[in-house]
Amino acid sequence: GVFYRIESTLDPIPKSIRNQVSFSLYYPESLPHGWTLDKSSISFYKSDSVVEYLLHGPNGNLNISIQPVPNGFNFSNFYTKSLSGTVQFLTPLGQAAIGKNGSQIVGSLVTTSSWILASPSSKNVSQTNVQFILNHLQIASP
Repeated sequence: GVFYRIESTLDPIPKSIRNQVSFSLYYPESLPHGWTLDKSSISFYKSDSVVEYLLHGPNGNLNISIQPVPNGFNFSNFYTKSLSGTVQFLTPLGQAAIGKNGSQIVGSLVTTSSWILASPSSKNVSQTNVQFILNHLQIASP
């Protein structure tokens, strides 16, 4: 039907990748002004069980990586010890955090089955943009 065709155009993650993973995948349903998702960058690294893609922005790129939530991983420790100046916030998908790893901003969002990391390629990508993107992620069709 028409609805299916519309939905499949919006969901940029190829079925060939969605069929290979046992965890949920996410993509931004809306982006800050001037940002685009590079569909040619969507990759699945089977050995690491990680799906990655690039978002291009006016001031730099944002690498999004999605992997299964690691068993027994202590996110509180990660947020306090690996990141500095961490700000935690609630998104429609769950708890998220943004902090700095050295001089680099890192965004993190944990859902029931997936851990999403947002890593800017440049110091010019603002924390506001990273937070906006984490707040506007949508689950991909299984």
